[in-house]
Amino acid sequence: MCVDQDDVAVAVAASVGIPISGCADLASACSDPNVAGMCCATCNGGSLGACEDTPNAFAGLARAGIAADCASAIPTEFSPFGPTEFCKAEVRGIADYFAPYGIIWQPPLRVGTTALIATLCPATCATYGVPAPGCGSSSEGASACVDQDTLVIASAASDGLTISGCSDLATQCNINADVAALCCATC
Repeated sequence: MCVDQDDVAVAVAASVGIPISGCADLASACSDPNVAGMCCATCNGGSLGACEDTPNAFAGLARAGIAADCASAIPTEFSPFGPTEFCKAEVRGIADYFAPYGIIWQPPLRVGTTALIATLCPATCATYGVPAPGCGSSSEGASACVDQDTLVIASAASDGLTISGCSDLATQCNINADVAALCCATC
């Protein structure tokens, strides 16, 4: 089920010097997949489980003969990509693929262009081993930890440091509780 991780959101925002009281304060940033993963109830209006496929995610691709729902579209329609590659693709990449054919696709909800297709189709993509942020690797929607690389990179940058992500902070896992929470997969 979709539950906001308010405590994680508060800690992440505090690490970059932004005081918030929880996910409700981040509603305008739901296009960021990291925010959407931490604040799934806020970002989906509480109506969509964090690990449920977005209904009619590909409705805008009907002109290309693509099925609207994730389960039908991904494994059968995108043969140039293969299902795993498709789930790992950014929304912008799929939109760009269809643009030369005069087919304009805008993703549903508030999904940014750099979000992975797995963000739109977490249950289906999990069956291909591609979990969405905040989702486990099974189609049942079990929660699992996902490194919040974008957030730790931004936090480090605000302190004048350059890192590539959680992998650079592995030595801090047992020392810094914020690192352990934000980099749970690494830690």
